[in-house]
Amino acid sequence: MNELQEKSLVAVILLAHGSAAAQSAAAPPTDAPMPSEAVATENPRRAIDARAAVRLALRNSPTLSAATSQYQSAKYDVLGEQGRYQFVFQADASYTQAASPRLQPEDVVMANTSRSALVGAQLSRTFAFGMTSSLRVQGERFENSFGFNNPLLSQASGFGLTSRLTLTQPLLRGAGTTVGRVELHAAESNLTFKEKSERRVASQLVRDVLTAYWELWYASEAVAIERQSLDLALGQERDANARVARGALAPADALTFATRVAELQESLVMAESTEKAKALELLRLTGAGDSSSGSESWAALAPPEGLVTPSRDALQRALQNDSIELAELEAQVETARVRAEVAGDALRPRLDVDGYLETKGLGIDPDSATGRAAQFGWVAGHVGLTFELPTDDTRKDAQRQSALWAVSTAQANLKTTRDKLATDAALGAANAAAAELRLVLAQRTLDLAQKTFEAARGRYELGLSIPMQVQEADDDVRRAKLRQARARVDLANQQTALQHLSGDLLRQYGG
Repeated sequence: MNELQEKSLVAVILLAHGSAAAQSAAAPPTDAPMPSEAVATENPRRAIDARAAVRLALRNSPTLSAATSQYQSAKYDVLGEQGRYQFVFQADASYTQAASPRLQPEDVVMANTSRSALVGAQLSRTFAFGMTSSLRVQGERFENSFGFNNPLLSQASGFGLTSRLTLTQPLLRGAGTTVGRVELHAAESNLTFKEKSERRVASQLVRDVLTAYWELWYASEAVAIERQSLDLALGQERDANARVARGALAPADALTFATRVAELQESLVMAESTEKAKALELLRLTGAGDSSSGSESWAALAPPEGLVTPSRDALQRALQNDSIELAELEAQVETARVRAEVAGDALRPRLDVDGYLETKGLGIDPDSATGRAAQFGWVAGHVGLTFELPTDDTRKDAQRQSALWAVSTAQANLKTTRDKLATDAALGAANAAAAELRLVLAQRTLDLAQKTFEAARGRYELGLSIPMQVQEADDDVRRAKLRQARARVDLANQQTALQHLSGDLLRQYGG
């Protein structure tokens, strides 16, 4: 016979006994105190299993939704950094007209005038190792008037084409892929951090929902246990009042039963209030209803007996390798290291080498200007060095030291959390083992208490014991049932917490 069948049989026996006692009892006098009635009826409830509650929470939780949004945002940050070093196309056009006066002998002023229209296009790119490059092609239509009397020299007009390739390579500040790729590496590290954060938030949500779910089951079980004891006490009270009416029991002895009923009613009210609070907490975590209205609540099913407690070795391996709680901190350490590698680079001495190569062609029409430019008959070249040296390294050193201390802080936080989780894992494993033993002992205690109660009730019906002994035996049964339910929930909660630490919880419930 399983536990549920045993409870049902006990309830049937007790209710049958109470009904028989009520039928055999005479009606009490109108001025006699009436037995206390049961408290208000419970709200309608519907059963929901643990996995369904978890699915609702994963779908509705705003906290998890925020973590998922941050992860998606981090993915696009990486895509943006991957496109940082792309080609950039630029096009421009302009028109310029200018007149320049020149003073000649005898106070004669002559003017040079020019008109030009320019159309240009440029393709540029910065590379991850620091080099910047650009290729510019520019076409020009010009007209110049010099103010001379000689018609051969007085004006000139035509077309020009210029092509220039420019390169600049830093040798100190900004040189190398370490600097050029730092933002991409930081974005990738942040993406890892957000991914781990999403998994941790989801696993914590599953753990909290399951914990609330098991606590709701315990609260409902406590209500059932308290109501069962109250039903028995009410039957005993009615039986005692009937005996008083027949003169078989002293009125003072009947007060013991009334006191017992009042105590159990108080306990039932408290148990029902706790059950309501646990139901509303589960509704809040799952986002399945308005907790302020309380128009509907859930009934939880008993914790399964096949839950697995992770071994201490498995927990230690999880904490060392891919802990769902430590992954975020490990990503933070990596991000701090990436930043520290280039800290202060913008304040280092600067030494750049730059150069350009330019070809130009002129002609009376665009074809001739293009052909002469392609012949490289008129070529200009340039190579230069630019050096820049800050006169004070205070700011650079401060940035460098700040970045190093950030790495040290992240590593210390990681170690602190790792040590705490290791302690939590060891304590949780010990508590889970204790809960398993408590569950076994509680069942044994319940069996003995039920046998003691049956014996005490039998002696009382034969007139061989006093009512107080029956009530004490029933109290022992009630407390044993509550301890058994509490041990069962404690075991489920400890196993859930350990599965969260090991990373198995999300794989089991969250996919």
